[in-house]
Amino acid sequence: MKICTNPIRVSFQSILTALVLLTSINGTCANQPPSTTAFSETSPDYKRVRLPSGKFRPETYIVGEGIKMDKSKEDESLSLSFSGVAHILSDALYEADYIPSSNPEETDLLIVISWGKTQAFDRGIDGGPLMGSSGGSIVSGGNGGFQSYDFSEGDLALNNSLQKYGESSFDLRMATQEMFDRIRSEANIYNAGLLGYGHDLVRSQVLGNTVLSMRWLRNDLIAELESSRYFVILQAYDFQKIWKEKERKLLWTTRFSIRAKGRRFDEDLWSMAMASSRVIGRNTERLNRNLKQARVEFGELEYLGVEKEAQQNAAEK
Repeated sequence: MKICTNPIRVSFQSILTALVLLTSINGTCANQPPSTTAFSETSPDYKRVRLPSGKFRPETYIVGEGIKMDKSKEDESLSLSFSGVAHILSDALYEADYIPSSNPEETDLLIVISWGKTQAFDRGIDGGPLMGSSGGSIVSGGNGGFQSYDFSEGDLALNNSLQKYGESSFDLRMATQEMFDRIRSEANIYNAGLLGYGHDLVRSQVLGNTVLSMRWLRNDLIAELESSRYFVILQAYDFQKIWKEKERKLLWTTRFSIRAKGRRFDEDLWSMAMASSRVIGRNTERLNRNLKQARVEFGELEYLGVEKEAQQNAAEK
């Protein structure tokens, strides 16, 4: 008795189902992972060694605590400890061929981790009160740090700055809008640098007058910058120089972020980090948008039966 050796045939549709890259961490469309934006740049001196297999030679690291940026201090999802954040990020670093180390002599990198949430910027008068009737503040960039602009109904400095424009409500309105536009622009510039949007923002502005797609891109980038975003910044330093020479040499910086609305940092950190793992420690040159963590999930195989032995013999002739 001959045993048929013809393999079980599987429909093409089933193969696609088996290999589909799902966009849901939990396998449901109701809880899709966030769309992640990432930008990474390296020092000209930083060169990774490739193994014969084509993969990078793993580099070892220890982590250092950077800055936690949470101006509102009201987002409970940002209450993760530094060790908690570092533990979650270790999976993405491993995917990028970075391995944690406990031996200083064999440690390549010090990876400093900063994380937090950017401030959403209102659209000034056209969008209603900038900070609400009770006043508020917005953070803008300045000398690599923060400058805080605070406003309230009785702000004497604001009133004095508007007097030169006259007494009419129109003059006051125009002066106020001019000031808000300036602060809005400064906030966007700061957030662009923080999140890695700077290069693409400048490029879209330069080409926006002649290329329609660049104009659309600029509008999209500004809309993202003016929405609150959760972010992580990884800065890798040469650990041996720090340990032996007390010199800090930055080798690479990777920044990634997601829109904060409808999300939680503690729940989405792993997903946004894994989506960014393909660019960690690399030089992307451009902003990588709409990255998502892919997961392979095998669907149910469709059994179509075994062909008759006669058909097999005929095929072999």
